[in-house]
Amino acid sequence: GWTDEPRILAAESIILLARYPVACTEDVRAAIRRLSTDPVPVIRVQIANRLECLYHTAPDLLWELLEYDATAEVNPTVLTDALHLLRRMPLTDASRTVTLTETIFARVNTSPKQNDVRDACIHVFCALYLYANNDPSTKIIQELIAHPNDHAHDLQRVILDLSAYYNSTDQPVRENAFVLTQQILTAVIQAMRCIEEANGNQAPLPTAVQETYGGLMRCADEVGQRVYLASGAFKNPNTDRAFLAPDLFYQHAKPLIVLLADIGHPHIAHHLLDTLQHFISLDPPGILLLVAEVVRTGSKYGYQNESLAEGLMVNIVERYLAEYRPILREHRECHAALMDILDVFVRVGSPPAHQLAYQLSDIYR
Repeated sequence: GWTDEPRILAAESIILLARYPVACTEDVRAAIRRLSTDPVPVIRVQIANRLECLYHTAPDLLWELLEYDATAEVNPTVLTDALHLLRRMPLTDASRTVTLTETIFARVNTSPKQNDVRDACIHVFCALYLYANNDPSTKIIQELIAHPNDHAHDLQRVILDLSAYYNSTDQPVRENAFVLTQQILTAVIQAMRCIEEANGNQAPLPTAVQETYGGLMRCADEVGQRVYLASGAFKNPNTDRAFLAPDLFYQHAKPLIVLLADIGHPHIAHHLLDTLQHFISLDPPGILLLVAEVVRTGSKYGYQNESLAEGLMVNIVERYLAEYRPILREHRECHAALMDILDVFVRVGSPPAHQLAYQLSDIYR
């Protein structure tokens, strides 16, 4: 055991014993039922954390204890453990699972102390939405999307959950994950624009709205980071992770990239440019136009003053000058985009940008 406290060890042991039909006697069940409502929270945690031990030997008791936790338990750790079990329940139990999860979600408030419980609830809702097309789960997620100002933290958790399926081999699940992310991002950006317009596009925003706006920006930033990490652009030494074929991922992610390109926040812009650089060979003209849009919008927030931005810009422009000169010659909009990119960095006195600008005549050689 991990502790010398006998009651904690006893609670842990008795629920583990209940996995075996020969040990799951009436006395053992009564003890588990009693310990599940013990006044000491750490005792209740031992039971809640291992309730799956009852799935085959005492399913009625399992659901009884889950229903009690959903309606009466107040300890966040116990509730989170119960929700983790609900997340692992088979889809055949989806109706009971979502009912109990809804009950818990309705009971907890939006204070930071309850974040772990709300996150665990959303984890259940997302899984049921993606794998079971569960109507109650869909309705709850849509309600969060409809009011992004009030549910920025919850939506950030939804985005994080959905991103785990961007590289899924299950096509309907993968497509639903991208579509729902796009829906969330659209609502978040619209809410941000409403705040900006309501405050006359002044910078900085009034203190009263900064927290709300910041929560929305964190949602958009989460999308940018997750797309970057899932795209394969991030060089992760872990070779066990599977990625979609680049062209397929780009097809799914492009609507998100287009939406993100119009935001301009430096952190979002940098992840976005790094992602776009990874896909240049798939769509050289389209990628260059998106890069120019990211640089233009990012310049409003001073992105061009960042040393990392300069290095990334140099890599992208040098690649186009080396590999895609015909595109720059034949597509006027691409040549204009390249000029716009360099102009942003030249204006802040970037030596590499000046050097690249002198090389533009080479395009026509």
